[in-house]
Amino acid sequence: MNLPTFNIKSTNHLSILLFGGYVEVDQIDFILDEDGKPLYVKSGPKKGELRIKKTKKLVYVNGLGLYPQPDWKTKKEGIFQVNNKVLSLIAGQNEELEDERD
Repeated sequence: MNLPTFNIKSTNHLSILLFGGYVEVDQIDFILDEDGKPLYVKSGPKKGELRIKKTKKLVYVNGLGLYPQPDWKTKKEGIFQVNNKVLSLIAGQNEELEDERD
């Protein structure tokens, strides 16, 4: 299983990187019979190879472990805003954040 390539321009990927969350990954599973044994291709150019199917799987990524504020939620479950205001707050470059720490 390989994680998808991280896209810094994707707000979803950036949110997951900062706060953690689930990412969908491609996975290859073997097709099994009712006894749990793998099935093989019976004819054609791939004869004798294991039968496989491509599936999607959700994998949790810890991210950097930052804690989002409740008002940063978006309509997508588990995804938070990562606009300039939020990124400035995270970087500590905004006086509002310093006021909240006191």
